[in-house]
Amino acid sequence: MKRRRKIILTRKPLRAKASPDDGCRILTTWKAGHLFSPSKKLVEDLRAGEIGEERYKDLYYVFDFPYESDIKVWIQGLRDAGAEKITFLCYCADGAFCHTHLAIDRLLRDFGKYFIDGRKADG
Repeated sequence: MKRRRKIILTRKPLRAKASPDDGCRILTTWKAGHLFSPSKKLVEDLRAGEIGEERYKDLYYVFDFPYESDIKVWIQGLRDAGAEKITFLCYCADGAFCHTHLAIDRLLRDFGKYFIDGRKADG
């Protein structure tokens, strides 16, 4: 049986120039409503200063991060499609606190056998 390569996970700002190296680009803003998108309220509360980054992180993982079963279906779809790289897109600038980093961190932690970290140190 042929061993499948791990899928590279990375992120970039939505306004950054698209590149063929991006692989599959996935918009994950709250408006997009993607599997890894945060809720509108969570984003608004952070922007308004009503919650800090640590509280955002806790709430994102508890309320907005997808169930394991949903992630497994997503992973299977990626593997079936032969995906080699996934780039999460968000409005946040490189180096800024962003849910895309939270999503990638959790995917690497919990599903590391399928993924590798493709982020640069500043991204």
